[in-house]
Amino acid sequence: MLVVSGKLGLFRGIKEIFSPMERFFTPLEVKPMIMEEIRETLEKPLAPLSRRIDGESVKRIAQLSAGNPYVVQTFGFYLFEEGTASIERKTIEKVLPRVMTRLSSQLFRDRFEESSELERRVLLTMSTMPSSTSPKELAKESRMSPKVLPQLLRRLVDKGCVRKVERGRYSLFNPLFGDYVKIRMEEKR
Repeated sequence: MLVVSGKLGLFRGIKEIFSPMERFFTPLEVKPMIMEEIRETLEKPLAPLSRRIDGESVKRIAQLSAGNPYVVQTFGFYLFEEGTASIERKTIEKVLPRVMTRLSSQLFRDRFEESSELERRVLLTMSTMPSSTSPKELAKESRMSPKVLPQLLRRLVDKGCVRKVERGRYSLFNPLFGDYVKIRMEEKR
């Protein structure tokens, strides 16, 4: 079986270019994992080795990953490699720099590089705000025109940097991406 994976807009782009493709491929969107799936993903590989991860650590990974399967898997890999019998909050914080390095090169960098200076300003402002925000709140915080923000947010959603949480509410696609944006914007100063 051939599996093609990529960003959410990949299938739409392929379909537009090669219309017969939709007869051969059925798109399957991988949604964010729920808490129970995250717990199982982290606990299952540890169980045969008599290692465990505490509930607070699972919650922390759920928070940092926003349920993104790749981010959860990356945490799982580094926690497994750490080799400790009991994974606790301090273990999560210990592997976080390695997780950020991997995510930066494989998930965050391209999204950031594809964004314009104005879009980066929006991302930086969003990284300092609560988990979801409205264009009105964003305009106030960023001191940008409220007329420009809806268009910028749409472009950022298309680029995979921002996700629409509900009508009129947006958030960064991943909380760790906000930390990456802050670091990159600081480097540019």
